[in-house]
Amino acid sequence: MDRSRGPDRGSQAAQGGSGSMGARCFDTRTVVSLGAVGVARPLPTTRMSDFLQKYVDFVRGVVLDYEFDPDHLLMSLGMVALVLLIDLAYTGFRGSALDRILVFDRSARMDLVYYLLDAFKLFSLVSFLVTFGVCYALVGLVQGLWSEPLLPMVNEHVKFVLVFLLSDLKNYVRHYVFHRVDFLWNLHAVHHSATSFTVFTTSRGHFIELEISRFFDVLPLMLLGLPLHTYFLLRFIVQVQQLIIHSSIASDWGWIGRYVLVSPAAHRVHHSIEERHFNRNYASIFIFWDRLFGTYHKAEKVAAIGIPADPYNRGIVRDTVTAVRLSLGTLYRRLSPRR
Repeated sequence: MDRSRGPDRGSQAAQGGSGSMGARCFDTRTVVSLGAVGVARPLPTTRMSDFLQKYVDFVRGVVLDYEFDPDHLLMSLGMVALVLLIDLAYTGFRGSALDRILVFDRSARMDLVYYLLDAFKLFSLVSFLVTFGVCYALVGLVQGLWSEPLLPMVNEHVKFVLVFLLSDLKNYVRHYVFHRVDFLWNLHAVHHSATSFTVFTTSRGHFIELEISRFFDVLPLMLLGLPLHTYFLLRFIVQVQQLIIHSSIASDWGWIGRYVLVSPAAHRVHHSIEERHFNRNYASIFIFWDRLFGTYHKAEKVAAIGIPADPYNRGIVRDTVTAVRLSLGTLYRRLSPRR
């Protein structure tokens, strides 16, 4: 199968006011997964009938816990405005991300819908409902099995660097898996179906992909733990980087883009519709993961982005159903006995 390639959005965590950020930590009792509706709470182990009742209560509780977060919306709008201004300053209006947004073609419309869902914290809620909360509950169960974070006495600044590197390596591995496993690729292809970068493209993705990604996202936090205030700093850095590499900026960032950070030009190669660019430049932040694992492709001019024979950009509901249908079909063919 042809696989085009693109990183996943990072999305925001979770519950609690900003005043409590410094006091709360990620530990084995409360692990906040990326893009979570709230804090992942493990379900107690009981008899099946009790488990089902508690599961229903769990789903109802998470849904009812949802509330609009104006701080999240303002932060999201602020980051987008910042990157759009940088994009305008670098490219000029013609051909800029803002220009592409105002053209409002089918791809740009889809980007905007996904972005608004994320900005209003509805993307995670819809993801939770689409999967009936199963992935979210399993994250809580796995988290409940972990006793204590590793390296509890390590200096907070050192731990921040370690979590930053480990999280980015996790993103590389997750991204690689979503490209190389056929039925997962059909979900990830929703992100790659964008035919232009509008900055909002970073929010485009399938709801089920977000839920599956929770299993990857929670690992660095479970292993090392991280105070919430430094966690949000980490998320801010990652989110701004993702917005920039999904903008109209085409810079390769010189030697920094070749050996340290993922440049917009390198990520455009990842989204290229040309077969020679397929399955290259998986990294989200640090390009040296691609160099280390042999998936690096030098930044160069890309004629067009997207996926061959694109079945998406038909509306968010239709795209969601199409991706599930294609994924289940691929999985069925893999599992069915050969004749």
